[in-house]
Amino acid sequence: MDLADYVLSFTDVVAESNWREPVGYGFAVLRLTAICRLIRENHLLGR
Repeated sequence: MDLADYVLSFTDVVAESNWREPVGYGFAVLRLTAICRLIRENHLLGR
């Protein structure tokens, strides 16, 4: 499974659970931010 598959699976689970963004940072925001940082720092997006 690559990061894109992970993100899609994760966001599906979040959507199915009727997750609402908290006032501060929640686990979903933190997790997606970490994934975005991994992608950015490792130049995993095509240019």
